[in-house]
Amino acid sequence: HSARHSDLWALSVIFLNMICGRHPWSSAELSDAGYAAFRSDNDYFLKALKLTPPTNALLRCCFHEAPLRRPTLAQLREAVNAIEFFSLEAPPMVPQTPMS
Repeated sequence: HSARHSDLWALSVIFLNMICGRHPWSSAELSDAGYAAFRSDNDYFLKALKLTPPTNALLRCCFHEAPLRRPTLAQLREAVNAIEFFSLEAPPMVPQTPMS
């Protein structure tokens, strides 16, 4: 594996931790139940972590088995910027300005 592809994988794990507060699996091996579930179900992140469809699609690409099929850092940044909400949980509240 190249350093670039490994770095993108690691960054994707960090991104996932930031949006849902947990690791996606203990080990990226089929012997790990979480990883095996991810590999066998295209909607794993939708169901298990309650992420939005665009976030699920992005992470499916980021964790693609073939490193050359993963996005570049620029593509990842563009995709993240295009996603309005990452989680299906309640969106963050917008602070309201006090009425005068």
